[in-house]
Formats: sequence, C-alpha cells, structure tokens
Amino acid sequence: MELADHNLSLGAWLDAAAAKRPTPGGGAVSAVAAALAAAMGEMVVHYSLGKRDLAIFEKDLSEALQRLHRARAMLTELMREDQHAFAALSAARKLPDSAEKSAAVLDATRLCIRVPMAIAATSVSVLHVAAEIVEKSNRWLLSDLVVCAELAMAACRCARANVRVNLDAVSEPGERANLSEEIDDLQLRALRLVQLVVPAIERRQADPSD
Repeated sequence: MELADHNLSLGAWLDAAAAKRPTPGGGAVSAVAAALAAAMGEMVVHYSLGKRDLAIFEKDLSEALQRLHRARAMLTELMREDQHAFAALSAARKLPDSAEKSAAVLDATRLCIRVPMAIAATSVSVLHVAAEIVEKSNRWLLSDLVVCAELAMAACRCARANVRVNLDAVSEPGERANLSEEIDDLQLRALRLVQLVVPAIERRQADPSD
C-alpha cells in the first residue's frame, strides 16, 4: 500500500488525502491537524520570546517552545504510523481464515486504536501548553493561539472517532471498556482546556490596558 509522506508538497499531500485510496485517511489527517496546532503555538512563542515586556516569562516560554516542538515531531511520526497501522490491518484481513489471522487482525486493530489514542494525548499536551502561555504571550499573536487551541481540540475529537470506529473489533469486554474510557477522558480533558484557553484569550484581547 502506497503511503503519503510528510515530505510531499502540501498540494500533493492534500491530493493524496482526497484520492480514492485508503491512506492518508482520517487518522493521518488528525495527526497533521494536531501538528499544525503545535506549529501555531510555536509561532506564538517565537514572537513572544525577546520582547522586553515579556522578559520575566523567558524561561517559561523557552520550555513551552521545546514542548511544542517535540509534540509536532511526535505528531509527524504518528501521521506515518497511522498509515502503517491501517496497512497492517488491511494485510491481516486478507490472510486465510485461521487462528493466526484472528491474532494478526486483533494486533493490527490494537495498533489502529493506539495510534489515534496517542494523537489525542499529544493534542491534549498542546492544549496544556496553550493554557500555560495565554498570559505570557505577545497579545498580537493571541488569535494564532486560538487557532492552536481550536485545531488541537478538533484533532482530539477526530482521533476519538478513529479510536471508537475500531473498538468493536476488540473482543475482550474489559479491554474495550478501558480503551473507551481512556479516549473519552482525553476528549473531556481537551474540552476543559479549550474552554479555559479561548475565553482567557478573548478577555486579554478585550482588555485595553493589556
């Protein structure tokens, strides 16, 4: 199965996503959305570092930049992993019926769950950083921080959808319930964070003394 690489031009990657082909699909697109969220957060921090009125936050901003950069790198890798996971599941489903096929399908299904679970978790980490830097960022970049937060929230929602679509293939009820609880908890955490971040940004933008 042909996989779309992140080194493609934006237009070529979008063409691949739009084509009648299984990858890149929703999971990879979710990872890219989250990576864009991290990138927007990084831009906000870059425009905040070095400003005299934000000098007291220099250490916090530098640490935030490192965390966002790591998140973006991880999400880029998860974009590739999602495609590999789907390819493994497709290959497993084509095996002759046997105990080995059942085991291979289950292993590949678990991977197709764990990758979007990681995308959701990393999206939450991006939102955590956004929440921490609202009051420490260049006010003229706050709209970009909203983009960061909203994209991370959307990526988490999309990752949850990609987890849930595979849960029925997990035959063990306890495992299925734990995975369902885990992804629901991640979305709830993301929702709480975005509901803190966006209003806080709007308050700063509305404050003429800021």
